[in-house]
Amino acid sequence: MEKTAERFKSLMSNAIKSVYNKELDEILKGVSRSFYLTLRSMPKPVRPQISVAYLIARIADTIADTEAIPLEERIQTLIAFREKVNGMINPDSEALLSSFLTAEKFNCSPSEIKLLQNTDKIIYVMRSFEDSDIDLICSVIKRITRGQELDLRRFSDAHNGKIVALDTEEELDEYTYLVAGCVGEFWTKICINHLFTFQQKDEQAIINNGIKYGKGLQLINILRDLARDLRTGRCYLPVEVLKTENLLPEDLLYSENEPKLRPIYNNYITKARGYLGSGAEYIRTIPRRYAKLRIATALPLLIGIKTLNKLSKERILNPEIKIKISRFEVWKTVVISVLVYPFESIFSR
Repeated sequence: MEKTAERFKSLMSNAIKSVYNKELDEILKGVSRSFYLTLRSMPKPVRPQISVAYLIARIADTIADTEAIPLEERIQTLIAFREKVNGMINPDSEALLSSFLTAEKFNCSPSEIKLLQNTDKIIYVMRSFEDSDIDLICSVIKRITRGQELDLRRFSDAHNGKIVALDTEEELDEYTYLVAGCVGEFWTKICINHLFTFQQKDEQAIINNGIKYGKGLQLINILRDLARDLRTGRCYLPVEVLKTENLLPEDLLYSENEPKLRPIYNNYITKARGYLGSGAEYIRTIPRRYAKLRIATALPLLIGIKTLNKLSKERILNPEIKIKISRFEVWKTVVISVLVYPFESIFSR
């Protein structure tokens, strides 16, 4: 009887995934064409779980970024959404969330509106997964939304002219974990559940490398966006670190202070490179038979290295200078990665 029930659940799960697969793919393509291409490289056993987790995270992003409603209401809506994903929402929270998800007054793109309108379907598909996968998705969304909530509260008074900064290195480390490190952790655990088999001691080391890889990519975003974040009143470089060079967050609004900031900034570039080194080790542990997965996982690292090289030379306090890798450079990296993949020593280097 128990086996029959399990078989029935498996059949229902596959049926639900099949029904919504094409529709969710279209939504995913609309809200992130680049990540959609990455997901197409994922092995089929983990593609639905990672796709659904990404869509849920994008809904949370839309809630957190919508400035058309008051800050406290936005925070409460984000909390209500987190509770809904975890299956523990009360009527008041449901009403608050429902009014947000069905509103058309916000300045959202058509793709984002479609995403919000399909929230229930996306969560329904998530509920069709194995219990261990549901737990992992709920856990990563809990951490991501916690990071968004902290961000909203921390920078509630920030604006152009009034800068709010993180206080300590511990706060920066927590932030990079909550918005990106936990994603590397989730990605790794999902793959271990369905694709890879490692000894327990090796498994934890791989998970730790996945966390560091995610934190490194987020640290690069912080370094790259420093000047523009400052214009919105946000400074992710901690006050305690800036003080070592007698700098205040407000001083970073002026390009003439770049020489004083450079030693601090370069230390963070070195730290980011160290995290990417863990990312490189992480990629090497992915079995070679998963070629598309290894290449897809390697691309952010390769682009991150090129970005850090630019950051070490560009004027970092000038908001007019957009430090990014060109589309041509991205595609060149993709092509080279594919061409050299058969030669392990070259690919690894």
